[in-house]
Amino acid sequence: MRSASKYPTCDENNTNYTKELAKREENFYSAITNVASSNNYGVVVEKGDPEIAGYKDITSEVVKALKEIEKN
Repeated sequence: MRSASKYPTCDENNTNYTKELAKREENFYSAITNVASSNNYGVVVEKGDPEIAGYKDITSEVVKALKEIEKN
């Protein structure tokens, strides 16, 4: 079962798809940057990258920040 999404689907005829994807990517990186800077993190790594001793998973904080950004 597929749920409806407020975001456009990947359709070759959808001219807004690329714009929407770029906007969401910008929002995503803004959320990461906001969380990292507010916690004074000097490095943010992607899942699967080598782990750094004492690392903290900030995924839930980034998701929360992204939802706030996209609420507007």
